[in-house]
Amino acid sequence: MSAKSWLDRLPHAVNETCERWGLELDELATGGKGSYVAFGTRTDGTQIVFKAVPDVVGGQAEIESLRLRRGAGAPRLLASDRQRAIFAMERIVPGVPLERIVPGVPLQHDPDNDKKAIEALTRLHMQIDADPDASDISRLADKCRNDLEQLVIRNITIDTGLDTSFLQRVQSFANEVLSELPSTEVLLHGDFWPPNLLESARGQYVAIDGFPSWGDPTYDAARWLVWSEDHLATTAQSLNSRITVFGESLSYSTEQILRWMLPLAVDKHIAHHTYQLDGFGEPHQRLGSSKLLKIVAKRTGLQP
Repeated sequence: MSAKSWLDRLPHAVNETCERWGLELDELATGGKGSYVAFGTRTDGTQIVFKAVPDVVGGQAEIESLRLRRGAGAPRLLASDRQRAIFAMERIVPGVPLERIVPGVPLQHDPDNDKKAIEALTRLHMQIDADPDASDISRLADKCRNDLEQLVIRNITIDTGLDTSFLQRVQSFANEVLSELPSTEVLLHGDFWPPNLLESARGQYVAIDGFPSWGDPTYDAARWLVWSEDHLATTAQSLNSRITVFGESLSYSTEQILRWMLPLAVDKHIAHHTYQLDGFGEPHQRLGSSKLLKIVAKRTGLQP
């Protein structure tokens, strides 16, 4: 379905679903770009978040992820329409993000944020009694191979300062990582960074807006380390210290975290160059992502 067709059908889908589930929507959520998200209440007074996702496959995966987690580290799923990728979940109160994106202000490393992220990952990566092959959620290996192919294509269309031969070496390196994945699979969040961690009434931080997959738990840790700051002040030593903290706290391989950071750092580098071309990127984001990529590439033996 095209974006226009989805938007044309959205008002009817929202009204019909809210009537069926007994929901009253109050206000639209701000900041989101890829989905329709609104706050509201159920007839029993429960505060809810209503979400409609144009990417049906991605929406179905998010619904399945929330269903399987049952509130462990994520909002509780209250109702869902799998076919249309529409669902309602509990609203996290007070719901203050661990960090907000403020134009012109770089994300800074905060050791306390790392501690909260580790606590959240402990809950998110709990063993779930489910068959990955029988769910709507793909495997990390399949997702990463597709993402890497898209990065190569995007790098051809825009000037990122990376040559094709380097990206091909990163692709080969990542495929090697994928071929040696540990047997332990967990349900990954997939977009684990500070704006997606909300403070709950219990003082714990709950993860929202995931891109779930089944795979290596070190991936979420690596994603946090890549995206949780803009890396203007990052050094090889400071990065190594953070990797060590995550590895020791979660009993994860520090070497595996570092290996995942390379393709993720490439993704961030290309993303920030794309944002700049689209007119909403920040110069400090581009500089920081380039700096991080150089550090990680050197640590893994692949120089850009």
